[in-house]
Amino acid sequence: MLPLQDYLSAAYLADQAANSVGGSHESYDFQGFQSALAIDAATLVAVYRPDHLSAGRLTLPATWGQLLALAQEGRVIYAGIPINMLMDFLMLCAIRGGAWFDGETIADRETGIEALEELRETE
Repeated sequence: MLPLQDYLSAAYLADQAANSVGGSHESYDFQGFQSALAIDAATLVAVYRPDHLSAGRLTLPATWGQLLALAQEGRVIYAGIPINMLMDFLMLCAIRGGAWFDGETIADRETGIEALEELRETE
């Protein structure tokens, strides 16, 4: 891999940084080594059908527990493909506030186990 900052102008890279989605551009900068450009961005999207909720006299869940209760009734569809599971695991670790990407591990053992147990509830 070659550092893109040696081949692209500083103005061009600054424009990429200013106009990329979220932290997409920065995610390719490793301690000053720009390894790629953010040519796309992906995000999980949650959608719901108000007509289905109202037909079942249900309300939009506001907590993870409420969402799981709907899932246990068979009213939730979850795209549990590997990349989504990984991103959900990382999100659940991050919101717990434990050790996070300390250079050796993704999360401390307790945080990781809690996140995995929470994901297991989605089955």
